[in-house]
Amino acid sequence: MRPSECTYVLGNPPFSGAKTQSAHQRAQIHRIANLGRKKGTLDFVTAWFFKAAEYIQNTTADIGFVATNSITQGDQVAQLWPIVLGQKGLCISFAHRTFAWGSEARGKANVHVVIIGLTRKSNAPDKKRLFDYEHLKGNPIETSVKILSPYLFDASGLADPETVVTGTTRPLSPRPKMISGTQPVAGRF
Repeated sequence: MRPSECTYVLGNPPFSGAKTQSAHQRAQIHRIANLGRKKGTLDFVTAWFFKAAEYIQNTTADIGFVATNSITQGDQVAQLWPIVLGQKGLCISFAHRTFAWGSEARGKANVHVVIIGLTRKSNAPDKKRLFDYEHLKGNPIETSVKILSPYLFDASGLADPETVVTGTTRPLSPRPKMISGTQPVAGRF
């Protein structure tokens, strides 16, 4: 189907973390994310966000995906969201914060996931819907917010609601460079 004929792109992409991807998957995400020389630590699910964001350019279609909650935490936020929100011009229109996603299949896979809806900034609703969970396996509690950050909180009080935390190898203050942090090792206390 042509993107102009599409209203929604919905899915439950495969959950494959950066450390559990096959070499082929790692190469795919590296190419799709256009990481260049950077290695990247993106979960495979982020490829769906990149491809869907590209697919709906110049349309009024919206995106909604179930994804591993790691895409809203740590290093992945700075790798994924500046492209999806900044370069592709999308905003988060609704989100379910972390909850436990169960399965009725044999082996009962349980993962912690988020659900994120994206729309073009020009089509963004005035109020975004945020669903939170008192317990990981509980029922959602809905609130209405003005702006959702990539970390899935109300960012209306921030100067730049798309701000992400990036890593650095330099100290923020004039301190000696840390060689290694705390490394608790069994039997060495």
